[in-house]
Amino acid sequence: TTAKINEQDTTDFDATTAKAGNPERTTVTVAFKDAGLDTIAAGAKVEVTFKVKLNSVPSDGLTKNTGQLFPNKWSKDNGKPVVSPEVVTKHGDIVIKKVNKDGTDLKDAEFDVYLDNSAQKDCSNYGDKIVASGATNEKGLVSIKGLQLTNWINGKDVPEAEQHPYCLVETKAPSGYQLLPKPIKFSLTKAGTVADLTAAAENDGS
Repeated sequence: TTAKINEQDTTDFDATTAKAGNPERTTVTVAFKDAGLDTIAAGAKVEVTFKVKLNSVPSDGLTKNTGQLFPNKWSKDNGKPVVSPEVVTKHGDIVIKKVNKDGTDLKDAEFDVYLDNSAQKDCSNYGDKIVASGATNEKGLVSIKGLQLTNWINGKDVPEAEQHPYCLVETKAPSGYQLLPKPIKFSLTKAGTVADLTAAAENDGS
C-alpha cells in the first residue's frame, strides 16, 4: 500500500489488511499520523494505492469491481460508505502451438509474457514478467488465461495508436532445438476470446 498527500509520496500512515465474511471481502484500513495527519486536517488531497490479486476471470472475460470507502469512524460505525463507481476489467486468453519447420508438434517449450514498453511498440524493450506458461504438451499446445486486453486499460478504450502489445518470449526450447531468437508480439482486443498464436510460434530455432 502506498499513499500520497497533495500529490507527494508519504510514509506518515499505517496500513492493515483483514479478510472476513462469506463471500470473503478484504478490508484495508489506512490510518494517517504525524505530519501527514496534520496536513490532511488542514485540507489536502489524499490518494491511496494498493495492489490486488485477481483469483479468477468470468467466462465472458469481464471482471466487475466496486469498492466501499469509509472516510472516518462515524461512517464506518453507521454503515455509511462512499461507494466507488463500478470498474470493468476485460480479459482474454491465448493458445500457443509449438511446431518445427516440417509441422511436427513439439512438446516441452515454455514461454513468458511481458508487456511491451518500447517507443516503436515492437517488443525491442519490455517490462517485468506478467505470467509464465506451462510446457507445451504432446500436441505442442499450451494456453495462458486471464490476460488483460491491450485496448482497454483503467476502464476505458485505448486508441490503437497508443496500445502496447504483449511480448511472448520463449524461455525453454524443446530438446534438440534452440530458443526463438526474438519475442513474438501480440495483442488481445476482445473480452472472453482466445487469441491463437499457432502461426507466430512455428519457427523452431533449429
